[in-house]
Amino acid sequence: MPTLIRSERQTLRAIQEHMLLRKRRAGAAYTQISTVGVVFHSDNSDPAMNLVTPHQGVAWTRADDLRQGFSLLEGRDRIPRLQFLRGLFPEAFGRQLALHGLHLESRVPIWVYVPIQGPFPDGERPFGRILAQEHAVQGFHIDEVNTFQAQATWQRVFRSATFDVEITDVPTEEVDDLQNERRHGDSIFLLGYYHKTPIAALQISINGIAAEIIEPAVIHAWTGMGFEEALFAFAIKMLLHRNYQTIYTVGNFLYDQNLYWRLGFIQVTEALTYVR
Repeated sequence: MPTLIRSERQTLRAIQEHMLLRKRRAGAAYTQISTVGVVFHSDNSDPAMNLVTPHQGVAWTRADDLRQGFSLLEGRDRIPRLQFLRGLFPEAFGRQLALHGLHLESRVPIWVYVPIQGPFPDGERPFGRILAQEHAVQGFHIDEVNTFQAQATWQRVFRSATFDVEITDVPTEEVDDLQNERRHGDSIFLLGYYHKTPIAALQISINGIAAEIIEPAVIHAWTGMGFEEALFAFAIKMLLHRNYQTIYTVGNFLYDQNLYWRLGFIQVTEALTYVR
């Protein structure tokens, strides 16, 4: 990856902080050991909730700190992993990890919204920015969730799309948890309708500065028809209106590898995970 300028590093710091905040909101504990932090969830063995990460603001980690962090995870029956944003560390850092017996397990792209402002030739579909409303899918509209009933519908659509099976009911406890996220200002939930039929659900995780748009869940029969792009465009416009400084998304879009480029996202770095 190329060397980042100061503003790009500030953006990555904001993303780093927000990614850790999401884990802590999900119930993970965070323990600092000098240059690293240990993320541990007592009830959830998901690797994303149990790992070592460089402490905020550092550009290198001490070998002793890594060993202590890994020992702490192993003592709690978790596989020791290290995760960091590549753009915040020199290339030599990865080589140093290899010398300590760690190998790269996964690399996940981080995309930040940096639109191309144009100009664009008349009649040409703009590339690298969200489209005007007149280009949205006809018959499709999007509402922000703000009631218990809408939240229950959101969860039903999300689960149906995620598991590719029709779900007619969801536990009240799940809806309550999502309602609490919304009320505490941790998340925004968007529900997409084709005419009167709810077919798509999107969540945005937020703090005071950064907003992560999580890949939308669209009922399988409706995927790849432009609804995902319309959801992203709606979310971006809303976040810009609310003055979020960093808008980002993580991973590769399943149905259209060029969607993020087309909407104005650029890949600024990767989240690298090393395992011993």
